[in-house]
Amino acid sequence: MKKTKSTWSSIVFSMLLIASLGVVSSGGVAFAQTNTTGTTTATTTDNTTGTTTSNTTGTTTMNHIMVMKHLCNYNVKSVTDFENLEVNRDPISALANTVLNCPTTGLVGDNAVADTVSSPRMNYEFKITGENGTASSTMSQDGMFMPGKLCESDINKDVDGNGSVASSTCLDISHYDMHINASSSLITVAETINPTGYHFGALRFTPNSLSSNNDSATLVGASTTGGIINLDMATDTDKMVMLHIYNFLDATSTGTTTPPVIQPTNQAIMEVIKSIQATLVMLQTQLQTLINQLTTNGNNNGNNGGNNGGNVFTNASAHVASPTTVIGDTNDFAGDHFQPYEKVSMIFDGNVVMTLDSDKEGNWHTPSVRMPIIPGQKTYTFKGLSSGAEVNVNVQVTQIP
Repeated sequence: MKKTKSTWSSIVFSMLLIASLGVVSSGGVAFAQTNTTGTTTATTTDNTTGTTTSNTTGTTTMNHIMVMKHLCNYNVKSVTDFENLEVNRDPISALANTVLNCPTTGLVGDNAVADTVSSPRMNYEFKITGENGTASSTMSQDGMFMPGKLCESDINKDVDGNGSVASSTCLDISHYDMHINASSSLITVAETINPTGYHFGALRFTPNSLSSNNDSATLVGASTTGGIINLDMATDTDKMVMLHIYNFLDATSTGTTTPPVIQPTNQAIMEVIKSIQATLVMLQTQLQTLINQLTTNGNNNGNNGGNNGGNVFTNASAHVASPTTVIGDTNDFAGDHFQPYEKVSMIFDGNVVMTLDSDKEGNWHTPSVRMPIIPGQKTYTFKGLSSGAEVNVNVQVTQIP
């Protein structure tokens, strides 16, 4: 009977994708898989003397073969298509992109972790056999189902190419752990039953940059036509190997229920950038045209309806009342149509006399300002520091009658 391991609540990619590390996480508790080496002995007894003799007859090693099975979308029809998913990517990003375009599947009943990109569950079978058929194990009967997920935030990679690294974008990375206690290091892995509509396409190992392992060194050869993989576990230090096995659609198949995900090429990205730049130029032109229209209308309104006593308007519709006063008197200035909530500087004779604050409607007023003691026309400038509005107010200061 196939065994199932409980779903992992949170799994770091470097701990999960390759169990060849020997350590995975389940419910926050780390545990180690250890392999055992056993010795078989034969015992004989001499009936005359009563002496018992034990003879060593052979040594066996427990080997773990883990299989992560992927069903490729219909945009991946050949080895060339598959290899294009890995081009110009670091090993971890390349592996993640292949899993995105060829989501992981499992046997019927072994469901994917919720909210992950995954392939439909299907019926298929794997069998591992020791040299000369001395030992064997099948996935459906002896394999342990290891559910798990990988999120972009786990590896800090933008896997789907949308420009952000999200904890909500996650891949199903469930797999099966089969073990075989064999006296020889030579092991054959065979996909004896393919998922309906699929055939063996590609084999990958976990990158060494993700976990220090020598899994790829175990490969003796693989037959893509028969889905047969030959391994030599002699040099594998932990006796654990993860196989990422990708199935391609048969020629007669038209698609899968998982929509294809195609990463944009550099050329496609450049075309998008050019399109955005052209749009920005167009919007900038339209905005400048609108500003020019508003400025023209504002100047017309200001000059026709609000030019009090020689005011000079250099902004659309900003306005300041222009009083007439006598020397040494005090006067208040009031302005309107400045930018709401902006600072307005009052400047006289090249010096900032005070700084004012406009209200939500762009209005402001000054406290009492002492007029010069020398008669004549005096110019006060009011300048909006945010809008750039600038109004020159000419005040005619006269002698006291």
